[in-house]
Formats: sequence, structure tokens, C-alpha cells
Amino acid sequence: MGMTGLKAQTWPATPHDLAASDFNFTSWPAASAANTYPAAMRFYFLGNTGDPLAADTIAEDYAGAYNLTSGTRMNGVGTDGFSFINTGSSNLSANGYKLGAAVLALNTTGRAGVQVSWTGKTIVPNNRTFLVRLYYRVGNTGAWNPVMDGTNYVEYARNNTAGHTQNISAVTLPAAVNNQALVQLEWKYFMADTNTATGARPQLAVTNINVSSISLSAVSRIHTNVTALDFHSRVGVSSSIDSVMISGGNIATAIDILAAAPFEISETYAGTYGTAISVPSAGDTVTPRYIYVKYTPVAAGTDNGTISLVSGLAVQNVALAGTAYASSDPAPVALKTNTYTFTEWDPAAPAATYPEYTVFHYTTASNPKPTHLPLAGDWHCGYDLTSRPRFNGLEDNGVSFINTGSAQYDDCVSGSNNNNVYVGGIVVGLNTQEVDSVVLDYTLQLLTRGDGAVAREYEVRLQYRTGTDADFEDFAVPVVFSSENRSELDSVRVSFSLDAALLNRSGMQLRWLYCELDVPGAGGSRPAFRLDDVQVKGYIRPISVRELGNKGVAFYPNPVKPGQDLVFDRPVSGKVYDLTGRALKTFTDATALATEDLHTGMYIIRTTDGGAARFIVE
Repeated sequence: MGMTGLKAQTWPATPHDLAASDFNFTSWPAASAANTYPAAMRFYFLGNTGDPLAADTIAEDYAGAYNLTSGTRMNGVGTDGFSFINTGSSNLSANGYKLGAAVLALNTTGRAGVQVSWTGKTIVPNNRTFLVRLYYRVGNTGAWNPVMDGTNYVEYARNNTAGHTQNISAVTLPAAVNNQALVQLEWKYFMADTNTATGARPQLAVTNINVSSISLSAVSRIHTNVTALDFHSRVGVSSSIDSVMISGGNIATAIDILAAAPFEISETYAGTYGTAISVPSAGDTVTPRYIYVKYTPVAAGTDNGTISLVSGLAVQNVALAGTAYASSDPAPVALKTNTYTFTEWDPAAPAATYPEYTVFHYTTASNPKPTHLPLAGDWHCGYDLTSRPRFNGLEDNGVSFINTGSAQYDDCVSGSNNNNVYVGGIVVGLNTQEVDSVVLDYTLQLLTRGDGAVAREYEVRLQYRTGTDADFEDFAVPVVFSSENRSELDSVRVSFSLDAALLNRSGMQLRWLYCELDVPGAGGSRPAFRLDDVQVKGYIRPISVRELGNKGVAFYPNPVKPGQDLVFDRPVSGKVYDLTGRALKTFTDATALATEDLHTGMYIIRTTDGGAARFIVE
């Protein structure tokens, strides 16, 4: 137990400058005068009047002689250095405290790779189990940190044999001690927590302390252009690939780079990804190069990890964070042969079902803001709910959606709402391959406004993405329908053509995102919207006359009489289109094409081997 202090500790006045030389301590004479200490060192009592433990801290200077033969004391033991021994009495401490600690002060300015070695010795074993454990800290305030060798403490434990010694091999101190004006090392003498013995305490000595370092300019260094990366993806789908530029100086060995699943790394963008790669050095340098990183989550939620880059003493880390969403992708409608339409939704539609080529998604944000990220998951409730966040089927008036202050029940009926389910958005999948243009039409209506004194304002924002692993994007001119400055039941019919950059995509998506606008002081209910009469149609341009294919395929006659067959010179597969681009007939390995179901007019033949030609029915 502690006592009211009558004296305080004094830290070593002048730290040893490692830039000038290594620190070496090899002996302490018994004849050393009281209140003197080895260079850059000092000895202390711990703040405990009983047997000190690991948790006890320095409380008072040791100012006694070093040749005493009884009582709690520090002894000079020549080439065996200095020793600690506690007894039942502690007359040298003004507070009755027990030993002890030895502190060494170091100046590591301009230095790195600080290593410490020393020797522990049992002078007199006695009965109780005591240790001498090494600690460090930067500066002379704050907590002491144990020096670790891997997962083991750097320490010497009492041995049953008098005169036993153990050389503690050099251990490198953490990088935090590099290039510091003051670093303190502490050798703490205390009773082990596992001690069960009674009787006398052991006398343990410390000697042959060596502290070495290298110039900071000679330290191996690894550089990265970023210290953290953030990923977003859906469960089971790899994220977009990001990169880290690395380089190194004074590198004697290859840089070993490690990551942990679900994060993976590769030396090339399109290469094989794994959890370990090695980058060789050229001489002592690693010239700037990129490594590539991706995230493939296996469960919804968040993941954290690290890319660790190590070469000798050089260590650099890049923190990794990933967010995984459980939302699924709708199957894409092929606009070459089909038109996407959404004109009605049944309120009795089963839970977790959706219109064809469509998925309803939820978010976990009570007042969702505009985002380009995937939403949290698929809507799993029915469409006839009357409270809490909900999508409602409106028969031939489409679907409505609204959020409330409380999340939807986890089971959509009652009880808990731990899943934080709120309305997020509506996603449609499109395949725009082999069409020359795409026209989108839809109707949005504001059903109800917010009722707050300062009303909440929401919008429905149309977004797109060009693949299922991409983020959503706003159109160059944002396509937004907002409740702001609108009256209830106001509606708008939107019609526009998709940009050419969105054509020839096998799995692009459109999303109507339901999100809140920033209105200071807003409160009360949220606005409700209705989406209806959606049509997405692909068009194929009429084609000018040219020979059918480049393989010499031909047909006759042209023009052709109604009911007369077109005859090919070899088997051909393809389709017949009218001049609006509408597919009328499909033929496979045909040597002739019947025309009795074609009206008088001009038609286009496209073949699967790339040919196209015009023919006329008279």
C-alpha cells in the first residue's frame, strides 16, 4: 500500500546522445557515493510499502549508499552492475517504499533502429519470485510501455541458482522512439503475480546494458502515396480496383506486402489477386510502382484490415476499410428485342417480389442523403402497409414510397426495428447492346408534403451506372423531381434519350433514389412520391443498302412478290426488321425466307455474321 510522499522522483538530468555514441553500462562500484548514479541514469523506489507489483510506478529517488549489507537497498556489484533487493524494512525511503527501478535517459534525435541488449543475474536467489522487466516511454510523462520481443516481455526472472546469468539479446524498440529529444528506458524490479512463496526476496542485478542505433538517413524507408483506402461493394461481388503507389530507399531486401481477406492485392491491375506479394529492390532502391487492391466481402456489414509493407526495419501500413451491402441486381431487359414497361403494381403482391427487371432497395439511413453508393439491401416487406417506411402498390397507378421517423419493423408487422430499414430506391436493369438509341419515359407525382412548421423536403433523383460493380452517377444535367416549391398531387412526365456512352452495355442500371434535401430546422413527416408509366425503349436505325455479309451471300428475287420466297445462296441466320427497327422475323440456317406475312414495303435483313441488306415486298 502507498503512503503520503515526503520526497518525489528526479529524472536523469542529461540524456545520453545516441548520435554521439552507443550507450554502454558495464559496472557500478560498491564504493560509489550515496546520491550518485551512472551517467544518464537514476535509481528509484516504487510507490508501494509492500512487495511491489508490475502495476506500481516510480515514486521516490534512491539516494542511499551502494555498499550496504542489510535492509532494502541498491548495491554496486562491480562488473555485475547494480542490484536490487527488498527486505521487510525500507529505512532509506522517506515513505517506507520498496525498490525499485533504474531509468536511463536517451536522446535519439536523428537516430532510428534503436536496439537494447543487457544481462540479468541472480546474486542471491532467496525464496520469492521477482522479475526485472524492461519498459520505455517517449518523454518523462505518461504511461510506461513494456518492451516486447514478439509476444514476449523482455525481462529477467529470478533463478534458483546463485550466480545465474542470462544475456538478453538485442531487441529493436518501436519506431515511436526514433528521432526524439528524450526517451526513457526503465528496468523495473517487482514481485511476479504468480509468486506463492514467502520469506526473503531475491537480489537481482542488471549489467552490460548496450543501446545502439543507426542514422535516420540510413534507415530503410518505404513510402506510399496513401495511408488509407475505403471500399464499397455488394456481398460476393468484387469492388472497383484501387491502387497504392509504393517506393523505397535504403532497401536491402525485397518489400514483403501482406493483406488479409476479404481484401486482396496484385502487382498488375488485371493480374491474379491474393494476400501476399513481394516487390524486389534494385540495388537499395524500389522505384515507384503501383500495387492494386480490391475488396470482395462475404457478408453484409463493415470490414477493416491493413496492407503491411515490410523490408528489414522498414514498415509502412495502409489502413483498409470496406462496407458490404446485401442489395441484389435486377436481371437486365434486352432492349434490342424488348421494351421495359412498368405501369402497375398490386398491393397484394407477395413480400420480397418485384416487377420484372426491377428491384426495390432499402437504406439504413432515416433521412437518406444523395449517394452514389449501392443501397443496403432488398425490400422484404409487402406492399399494403399503412405505417412506417413503405413501398405501396397502387394498382394501375404504379408504386408509391415514403419514409417515417421510425424504421420499418424487422418482421414488417411489429416488435423490434434493429435492422434500420427505410425506403431507399427503385432499380431497373437494362441491356443496351445492339441498339442505336434508348428513350426513357416516366411519370413522378408528389402525393403528400411534409407537415412540419419547417417542412422536410425530399427529391427523387434519377441515376445510372454502367455495370454492377460500378458506383451510381448523376446525369450530366441532374434529373431530379423535388417536393420543394410544389403542391400535393403535382406531377411531371419525364422523357429523354440516354447518352451514347450508355449504349452497348450488357448490364447497366437506372435508379430512382429517394433522398432528403438539406433544409435547416426542418422537421415533421416526410413527403410521399409515386412512380408510374415507366417505359424504356431501344431503337435500331434503318440501314443503307449494302451487300449481305462479306462471305458472298446473296438472295433473289429483289423486289419480291407477296407470298414469294426470298432464296439465299447458302444457309443463313438472322432477323428481318421494319424501318423503325422493330424485329419481325427470326430465321436460323435458312436457305429461303417466306414473305407471305409481310405487307408491301421495304425491310432490312441483318445476319448473325455481320451482313445487312434491304429488300422490297411489292
